Amino acid sequence: MTTVAPAAAANREEALEELGLALQEMLAAHRRLRSRDSRHTGAIGFAHLRLMGALRREGSLTASGLAAAADLSPATVTEMLDTLVGAGFVERQRDEVDRRVVRVALTPAGRKAFDAKRQRFVAAWNRELADLDPEALAAATVVLQRLESYFDRL
Repeated sequence: MTTVAPAAAANREEALEELGLALQEMLAAHRRLRSRDSRHTGAIGFAHLRLMGALRREGSLTASGLAAAADLSPATVTEMLDTLVGAGFVERQRDEVDRRVVRVALTPAGRKAFDAKRQRFVAAWNRELADLDPEALAAATVVLQRLESYFDRL
């Protein structure tokens, strides 16, 4: 185990505290975005991107399969699907092989709306992070992955 000089330890502790505060602020901003974006009736909200992205990749899924693919609870998926069906972005279809199974898929309007929303999101993401070099982005990725593992273990 490597020992850290007292001055460096104070800086490390300060840096860890600043990281924790920045994480709290980022999560709060994310919650505000989800809340703000969900108020636009008939539009895809930020919260819908993960769910619709899974449908875009997989084609059609059952609600439980979609919940697993999007890492969302079944109750959340059901509520979101009701909203997306009402907006004409998703449709429910009986499985052709087993009529008891209901699958969900993006409609053509849903694919178009998802692709446009995702394109705007990616462009904004790229603009926001354009001044960071690959090494800084790689370091941030390591920190976020480590925090994900930490939260899963708590």
